[in-house]
Amino acid sequence: MQVGGRTRRISGPARAGLVLVLVVLGFAGAPWHVPRASAHANVLAADPPPDAVLRTAPAHVTLTFSEPIAAALSAIEVLDASGQRVDRDDSAADGGDADRLVVSLRTLPAGTYTVLWHNVSSADGHALRGTYVFSVGERPAGASPSPAVAPPLFPSPPEPIVRALTLAGALLAFGAVLFHLAVGAQAGGASAAAIERRTRRLAIAGLGVFVAASVVHPLVEAAAIAGVSREPVLTLLRSVLMDTRWGQLWLARMAFLVASGAALVGWRVGHEPAERPLRALGALAAAMVAMSLASHGAATPNVAIPAAVSDILHLLAAAAWAGGLVALAGALAIARGVADVEERGATVSGLAARFSAVAVLAVGVVALTGLYGAWAQIITRAGLDTAYGRVVIAKAAAFVVLLVLGAIAWLALRLRPGADGRGVGWIDRSVRAGMALIALLVIATGALTSMEPGREAVARAASSAGLRLRQQAGITLFSVTVQPGTTGVNRVTIDLADPRGRPASDVLSVSLGVQFLDADVPMAMFAPQPLEPGRYVADGVPLSLAGRWQVEVGVSRADGADARAGWRVDVAPPGVAARARLAPPSTAGHLLWGLELIAIGALAIGVTLAWWRRTRFSAAGIGVGAAAVFLGWVLAMANVFDALAVGGPAPVATVAAGPRNPIPATPESVAIGAPLYQANCAQCHGPDARGVGDPIPGQLLPGNIQIHFGHKSDGDLFESIRNGSARGKSPAFADRLTDEQIWNVVNYLRSLAETPAGR
Repeated sequence: MQVGGRTRRISGPARAGLVLVLVVLGFAGAPWHVPRASAHANVLAADPPPDAVLRTAPAHVTLTFSEPIAAALSAIEVLDASGQRVDRDDSAADGGDADRLVVSLRTLPAGTYTVLWHNVSSADGHALRGTYVFSVGERPAGASPSPAVAPPLFPSPPEPIVRALTLAGALLAFGAVLFHLAVGAQAGGASAAAIERRTRRLAIAGLGVFVAASVVHPLVEAAAIAGVSREPVLTLLRSVLMDTRWGQLWLARMAFLVASGAALVGWRVGHEPAERPLRALGALAAAMVAMSLASHGAATPNVAIPAAVSDILHLLAAAAWAGGLVALAGALAIARGVADVEERGATVSGLAARFSAVAVLAVGVVALTGLYGAWAQIITRAGLDTAYGRVVIAKAAAFVVLLVLGAIAWLALRLRPGADGRGVGWIDRSVRAGMALIALLVIATGALTSMEPGREAVARAASSAGLRLRQQAGITLFSVTVQPGTTGVNRVTIDLADPRGRPASDVLSVSLGVQFLDADVPMAMFAPQPLEPGRYVADGVPLSLAGRWQVEVGVSRADGADARAGWRVDVAPPGVAARARLAPPSTAGHLLWGLELIAIGALAIGVTLAWWRRTRFSAAGIGVGAAAVFLGWVLAMANVFDALAVGGPAPVATVAAGPRNPIPATPESVAIGAPLYQANCAQCHGPDARGVGDPIPGQLLPGNIQIHFGHKSDGDLFESIRNGSARGKSPAFADRLTDEQIWNVVNYLRSLAETPAGR
């Protein structure tokens, strides 16, 4: 550095501080707006939903996607049975909601309609398309459900290759520059200049791959979009770069790569060993930040910032380790050619020892941030069963093997390699094997960044599956599916079987009731139609309000073994329900992030005290480590009590078994129970069990007990009448009514649930 006409070296603490300043400037220069997204803009909810049978024609088709989309590159088409378009060709984002697309419809007569859609993710530029059908009026005879078509594993087959090359170039360029600053610059002797020269060439080669792959990437994205939108590639290329967040981050990345290239070209071997490499390191770090902000981590709902920061740290640490390992292999090759035996051994030992400190810290950060990233993108055990989850498991296995190789190299270092070269040989073989494994990891990571995350695959499957309810009452096994299981029109499929799973064949009739529990709304009754033995379907079931609902199914059987099952379910609007399935829990996510930062900070302090205590990195290592520990402690304390206070989710299908009703629900039993109820219970609960007194707007009538019928079995009702309520609000009737009389009252109450209000 030229100061007053003289060349001065930047001091150790100043050099470390400059690195931090450059990285911070890189963060500030990159567009720090975390997109609420994931990996692919899959359909999470549709209105009308797939296979819906609507009594009245809809005015719009609205699709909710798993991430923000570029509306200018996305569209919905609706076709009638003859293939003619019935939409108004006005697809647009739904108000300010960037992940919803809506198109208006002409007046639709009765019939079946096909929805065709294609989109482009604003977060990562991926293009997807799909289709489904809905009907207006009657459901066509013999109509089959819309096929559940999973999105392709890779929206564009060349994309994983391009992403892997981009990652490989970034790792090599950043890792080589960092290797020079932290390891190679301290090498002395005749090989010092040669090591620096090779490290610089590796950094320039990595930058070349980084730039070339980055230039090709938007062309690959535009070609993929052209395949679904039938627009010219060059026209789409401009829209990809200007109309999507991914494109804006790409432009920022390229600007930082140009700055890093200028610094590397100006790096003169043996002169100003800190200034130019530091500039290159900061610019490369900023480019990698921009790259991370267009990946899975920065797009995770509820924990976007923790996941984004973890992803950035993961990428930088992986570069320090993987790219540094390649630079170490080159430096060792030069060191082995030193003629003087003692100098050769000292050079190899010094390089391996200094890189060990970098490697231990980098490997620890990679492991901790990798665990957090895997949790954020997989969440549940089911996420491990997806393609994404299986690749993550394979990466973890390769990482463990790399740790073993690192341990071998460390043991070889302890042998103090000398003239015989045995220790040098073990170090060299471990490094080369590690480089081969890292190449496989880069390929796997390129695939992962192009794939649908495990949590999104699970959420998509759950959205298409709807609500699934299951219960056994007597000898009847009830399996009920409510699709899509959100507010609006739903299709309810009821499967009836015996305890061995065989379809029930002696069913006389099936009834379905749904009731909104958060207001005084009467139960709506439906008569499901037989579809095949043991299966019944009710179309057009409206779950019109968000909140708690009762779902009840009753079956009358020829053998007299009538049964009834009930569930309490939480119903949300389509977009809300879909996003809830996607998102990791916020409290747990921030708590884990705090623990991750504490562990990283402690690791940084430990490495500093063990390796860098008397070097220029000591102040930076301890300072950064202490700051990470403090921030992690604050985050952990802010979330640990909330995490402990959070209970398990409310059950969506709960009907206690209780005593079994020994009296069939015959008309005779109901007739016996009616006067008993009116004489003993009606004064508090009303003649129809819906309560007494004047209604309060938005609230249930006092004494309304019909709201409990769906989630209480006959045995529960019997116990409540016989022994009174647990809180003493209802008296016990064990001393007034016999058990047989109470069972007759229960059968009468069940009959009231099947009678609409006002009758």
